[in-house]
Amino acid sequence: MIVLRCGLCEEESAVHPTEVRTARRRHDREAHPEIERRRVELEGALRDLIHPSQFEADGHSRCSFCEMPLRAGDRRTHEGEEHPGETARARELSAALGGLDEHWEHREVEA
Repeated sequence: MIVLRCGLCEEESAVHPTEVRTARRRHDREAHPEIERRRVELEGALRDLIHPSQFEADGHSRCSFCEMPLRAGDRRTHEGEEHPGETARARELSAALGGLDEHWEHREVEA
């Protein structure tokens, strides 16, 4: 089991390791709605910016921004060179999303 502790309100709960993300989201939605609002906002901005990267069965992929077909391993290089602004914004949004969980602490305990 994992014991989660919210650093904002100090609430603790024990959850199965596969339920950590769901439990944190549920708690934030119920106890800290401003965090959940920000998460939804950031996820929407990221979704609007990035086309889902499509990895083909033959190992090829597509650019996250223009969907151009690329050879395996070339996607990040292409995106960095051809779409530096979008790449920087995507990294910024991803970092901000990750930062929304910084108030959480967790420790493993025996069930």
